[in-house]
Amino acid sequence: MLQISDTAYPRLKAHPTTRELESSFTPTLAELAFAAQHTRRPASHVACLVFLKTFQRLGYFVKLTAVPAALLRHVAHTAGFLYPPEGLLDYDRGTARDRQLALVRTYVNVTAFDATAQKVLVKASVDAARVRDDLVDIINAAIEELVRQRYELPAFSTLLRCARHARATVNQGYYTQIAQALLAETRERLQALFVRQPEERHTPWERVKTEPQRPTLQHMRAFLHHLQWLQVQHDGTAVFTEMASR
Repeated sequence: MLQISDTAYPRLKAHPTTRELESSFTPTLAELAFAAQHTRRPASHVACLVFLKTFQRLGYFVKLTAVPAALLRHVAHTAGFLYPPEGLLDYDRGTARDRQLALVRTYVNVTAFDATAQKVLVKASVDAARVRDDLVDIINAAIEELVRQRYELPAFSTLLRCARHARATVNQGYYTQIAQALLAETRERLQALFVRQPEERHTPWERVKTEPQRPTLQHMRAFLHHLQWLQVQHDGTAVFTEMASR
């Protein structure tokens, strides 16, 4: 089963190192000034900075309760607090969080994932599915396009669901195009490749995948005969070469 870790979807480390905290989650002077300008209470000040720094790393917002304690302490300390202020985690509830997220989006110039972003996601997924069959590749292409167009990333489940739908839609289109282009005789011959006859142990499709054996005279003759048989199966299938290479 596909896992988030298989894709480029960013995540927070449960136990970031000191070096990682300093390099990726230390607010700049400009960011500290931004938070100070738009907040009054210590908790809201630190919450704003945490939302900002984690979004810059992830491209989406996470609950403060999902942020590693070390990261909270690091941001709070950088902002001038010995410990994370009391009431910090309360910002996961109520309208205060929404106001904070809106401020951060404006500051970093990104747009929340909305109906327009959904269209961007669908198009990017379909475009990727035309040349890639792996869900990981489709998801990564969609992430890249959303980031390029300055949209907030949706939940991973949204990306996965869209990638699956895009792949199924594209593949169905290819199947329909091929089926309509093939002659009835060719379709029947190809379908017969997957039917095992009572007297046979395997289907003809297994024969298609036969590989050459040791280069003895007998084996070479057998393989030449196999190639001739393959050529017969290939007749009338030029439509497959018109499909996008995947």
